[in-house]
Amino acid sequence: MKQVICTIVLVCVGMLAPAQQPNETAAAAQQLFRFANEARKQAGAPPLEWNQWLTQAARKHAELMVQRGELTHQLPGEPAVRERLVATGLHFDASAENVAFGESASEIQQGWMASPGHRTNLLNPRYNAVGIVVLRRGASLWAVEDFANTVPQLSSTDIENAVAASLDHIRALEHLQPLKRVEMPHLRRAACDMAHRDQVHSSDVFAAVPVVKSAIAFTEADPRRFDTQVEKSKNLWAFHNYTVGACYARTPTYPEGTNFVLLGFF
Repeated sequence: MKQVICTIVLVCVGMLAPAQQPNETAAAAQQLFRFANEARKQAGAPPLEWNQWLTQAARKHAELMVQRGELTHQLPGEPAVRERLVATGLHFDASAENVAFGESASEIQQGWMASPGHRTNLLNPRYNAVGIVVLRRGASLWAVEDFANTVPQLSSTDIENAVAASLDHIRALEHLQPLKRVEMPHLRRAACDMAHRDQVHSSDVFAAVPVVKSAIAFTEADPRRFDTQVEKSKNLWAFHNYTVGACYARTPTYPEGTNFVLLGFF
């Protein structure tokens, strides 16, 4: 999911002298970072963490905007915001971007907070990370602020263990004993095959592990939300054993990347 908002600035940006070379100002970027977290604190939203990959993406876009003298989220020949973030290798499942042109960090922040779309991005509790770059060209500042909800980068083993922990946790809440986990490597390969096809089918479990009697399949980028997915298997808990296979992949349906999970009971 992404949301992009563009600040409209009533200046003739095309009149900037081409000989002026932009300089990055870290001080202004840190001011905007501080302003953002102060505003989020007042709104009851969790603070943002500074992210080098988001900063990398923001820097490339800011440089291109200044070079072409145009304030926008996507210049001709440039990938869209989400694709730019994906290209950094960042693991995330939601993103947004603010851009602005002004004379100071304070002016830019005030403009963003006065604009409903920019304000929504700044205060959205879903986002946990930000990258901010400010370039100075002459007396003017060009700012790019990229937001994302970053997710843990885990191995297949770690993902499978997180699913198992979610199952144990949900059963404990129901005052039920843990089920016995059985390791079946074929199921991980089946999850990767499912990801390769960019399709989600619980029937893949039965083909990979015939002993399984019931199964669910799901995708979830953020392991912190596995409980919500695993809870859907409640009607299958009459069995005593289970097995899990998982595979992380970026696909046309999930360009940001997600975890493909198979969970079988027997």
